[in-house]
Amino acid sequence: MGVVLYEMVAGRVPFEGETPSHVLVSLMEHEPPALAQYADVPFELDRIVTKALRKNKDERYQTANVLALDLKNLKQELEVEDRLTRSLEAGVIGKQPTNQNDKQTANETLQALPVSTAEVRSARATSSAEYLVGEIQKHRRTAAFALASLLIAVTAVSLWMMNKSAPAAPNPALKSIAVLPLSR
Repeated sequence: MGVVLYEMVAGRVPFEGETPSHVLVSLMEHEPPALAQYADVPFELDRIVTKALRKNKDERYQTANVLALDLKNLKQELEVEDRLTRSLEAGVIGKQPTNQNDKQTANETLQALPVSTAEVRSARATSSAEYLVGEIQKHRRTAAFALASLLIAVTAVSLWMMNKSAPAAPNPALKSIAVLPLSR
């Protein structure tokens, strides 16, 4: 998927060579050229594509859902940035910018804002389910240990409750005699 994204943005393959063997060597030994070299791309898109092309499989996206989530977040970030730019351009001038000087003033105002798109993205509310899934993926061993401990504890409590509610067995050490009425 990283190769496809790279080709879509850069218009060329990330790893090149004269023969398939050279391409494999390039793939194993070299990092692809930065996307910024071929196109004007946001830093976040460059980060996503670079992560998808990592050589170490543990550093790459583990599922397509996580990659899709990052791409959706980038799309939302770009939409917010575009709306903010249009709002500022219209707000600075009071109408749509008509000449180059108006556009320059709007861009200067936008650049002077302390809020970056990264801050907007980090301020985005993350659902508790997204947060929980992300944390579990980061700490798989700990989560597995916690789940196993919980399972053992539930089993132990269940067994204890079953033994406690079971009727008491007669004590074999108790000796008794049954007395029956005698009749003639």
